[in-house]
Amino acid sequence: MLRRFAILACVVGCGSTPEAPAPIALEHAQFDCRAAEPPPVRPEVAPGCFLDADCDRPLVVGHRGAGGNLALFAPENSLSAVRFAILVGADAVEIDVRHTSDDRLVVMHDGSLERTTGVDREVSDMTFDEVTAVPLLADGFRGEFGCERVPSFEALLALAKDRIDIDVDTKTGRADLVALAIRDAGMIEQASVSVSDPAKAVEARAAVPEIRVQVRPDDVDAYRAIEAMLDRPPEIIEIDEADLPAFRPIADAIGAKLFVNLFIRDLMAFGDGELSYYREPFDAGADIGQTEFAMWTLGALDRAYWDALPPARDVGIESPLLGE
Repeated sequence: MLRRFAILACVVGCGSTPEAPAPIALEHAQFDCRAAEPPPVRPEVAPGCFLDADCDRPLVVGHRGAGGNLALFAPENSLSAVRFAILVGADAVEIDVRHTSDDRLVVMHDGSLERTTGVDREVSDMTFDEVTAVPLLADGFRGEFGCERVPSFEALLALAKDRIDIDVDTKTGRADLVALAIRDAGMIEQASVSVSDPAKAVEARAAVPEIRVQVRPDDVDAYRAIEAMLDRPPEIIEIDEADLPAFRPIADAIGAKLFVNLFIRDLMAFGDGELSYYREPFDAGADIGQTEFAMWTLGALDRAYWDALPPARDVGIESPLLGE
């Protein structure tokens, strides 16, 4: 049966919509280096929904921990970016994982540390202790992020547990290590192993049979080839928005969710301040949308839980959404 997407702020499985708490004014100190404790989960958010086939609400995923390429409020792939995502009410965050020379896992998008830390070295050539001692660049951000180092995967999982779901972009060739870390953290119900190469999904499930995987087929034929490689269908299928009509029946038949990137819509909304662009993919059948700007995507879905956001960093681009 096709899912019908009602744009509701409702906890999955509830018999009636709970009364939403009063909106809050978000401040940097709630998620940057001054944050003394992990942020509270919004009552309207249900951790585990990302991988729950029975959860049919539209889900918002923050790119690189709600930091993203155009990070406005916290450095990408940082613990602060994950805390921000929790505070604004995102359902999940996407993060990138690589392995070090001593086969430990760290959160880093690029193979080199240079872009996000200024250190011109490859993650795979460094030990875990060396990588996790490197500060993340925080120039231009309005908050206090001097404490941020390249996070370990274990530290990020600990922060996310029971607070927000994790989409793990597995850039390492050691998908087995990623699956084992998720299992050991007790995050099987909250974290998916996202892969561009389906062989990594096979490797992850060989290490941890119950692990959830996300695959990225180019078209239906490519999906069928991937499905033939796996012991059971994937839990999440990442596709182009244009392919939603072709994949919706497939996803419904196997109980999978359809994941689309909203990056073009991010640019459209950022340019003219119109948030309705974000609603269209969900109306067309998407279950999950990954976005640079989780706070505005949530606003488009009538899930703005805040009165005001903190001042954003200057990205050199004017937008009506920045309010400055």
